[in-house]
Amino acid sequence: MKFPFLASVVIFLLVLHHNLRKGTKIGKKQEDSFWKKEQEANTTRKQPMNDLVFISFSAEEFFPLSLLPADKVSEFISAYPQVKAILPRFLQLSEAKIVDLSCYTNTDLKFKYGVANFNLLSEYDENYISLVSLLQQYGHCLFEAGYADAALRVLTYAISIGSDVTETYLLAIQLLQQANDKDALNEVLQKASSLPAKRSSVIFRKLKESGLSVDLPHSV
Repeated sequence: MKFPFLASVVIFLLVLHHNLRKGTKIGKKQEDSFWKKEQEANTTRKQPMNDLVFISFSAEEFFPLSLLPADKVSEFISAYPQVKAILPRFLQLSEAKIVDLSCYTNTDLKFKYGVANFNLLSEYDENYISLVSLLQQYGHCLFEAGYADAALRVLTYAISIGSDVTETYLLAIQLLQQANDKDALNEVLQKASSLPAKRSSVIFRKLKESGLSVDLPHSV
């Protein structure tokens, strides 16, 4: 009576061992492939970057004086001291080169544009990450202060330049629902659904968890 049980255990262990060895081989193969590609990327010569899409950011359009009643600006900045740090950074970014390179890995960038351009490209991408992060912080401050229209202007701009910050989408969708702006809401939802699958799924999962009722695009 014990033999069938023992035999099944032995077979299970053999299958498990085979699968573990197979998984190890696949992992080793993928790792070797990555390092081979990385080595090749590190020897790629400098390439033209004339296909880069630069983001033109006008800081003045987002300063409190452009978004709020003049007599409310001082009160807003006093209530939200973090804005004092955001505004000078906006000015710096308006004079910097900004490119969204989130669709590329570091290896891909070196392959496409050459290792000599990598540090410059990293700077462009870091400027972009900084911009969408600051826009989220700024938009949230405006929302908390009760300036929904100004907050929405900031947030939808961030979305228009490809931001994948989850909080930006959640707050923008909330405000658009409150404003009953169905066309703009649908546009934001389409933007969210067009993001890379991992980011898009997080946004729509968070939307569901937050209780925001939206008609999701068919592609999601």
